[in-house]
Amino acid sequence: MPFDKILDAVQDQLVDAGLLIHEGQLMYGKMGLHRVLDLGVWWQEQTGLPLPLGGNAVAKRWARISAA
Repeated sequence: MPFDKILDAVQDQLVDAGLLIHEGQLMYGKMGLHRVLDLGVWWQEQTGLPLPLGGNAVAKRWARISAA
């Protein structure tokens, strides 16, 4: 599901819960929704490491395509 459709899907009870990113993290309360878990806090408590903000998939054989 696209990230910008998650809040409406939760509010309309099409799904039980959703993982929010971007502005959804700021808006859910205004829509009457409740946080179940803050993954940033959970990550810090579990690992003590900085929160990863992204990920990359890499492949040697695609390097020529990406560099073009």
